[in-house]
Amino acid sequence: TATLGMDNEGTGTPLLLRLDAPDVDPVLICGNKGAGKSRLLRGMALSLALHNSPGNVRLLLLDAGGEGIAFRGMDDLPHLACSIANGPIDSLISLRWAVRTLARRSENHGAMPDEDSSELFFDEAPAPARKASDEPALVIMIDGVDALLAGMSRRASGSTEAVSALNRLLTAG
Repeated sequence: TATLGMDNEGTGTPLLLRLDAPDVDPVLICGNKGAGKSRLLRGMALSLALHNSPGNVRLLLLDAGGEGIAFRGMDDLPHLACSIANGPIDSLISLRWAVRTLARRSENHGAMPDEDSSELFFDEAPAPARKASDEPALVIMIDGVDALLAGMSRRASGSTEAVSALNRLLTAG
């Protein structure tokens, strides 16, 4: 559950978003420049980190615009799946990783990768095979999807790959 802020009615009741609820689809936050989208993402990420252990939730944070506003100072969070992506190229690399992780989880139903695998996954641990339910939830937060797609448009293959990765991840939830 992520805290979105306080209600507008003055009761002091927090507005919560239960990301694992069956009726909650991927969340899109949109608005004009300066509307507070980056600050909202930052608050949501910190809320998830405060109320969940790294064994339950991992965060993949992408600052596709490369402005460093949304996730500034969060580099040392133990919940990070990997380093915070900065810019469209780093963001595309992180999306590739997320798609591979999704595929691995789907194919192996949560089994750990083979020891001789050269692929690194954020949730590798020297432990026996895990059940899919034991996998930490992966929450992907992207600040500046428009910048990601615009930055990749110079490279048609990159833009197509970014759109494909986003579609696949959104479809999987």
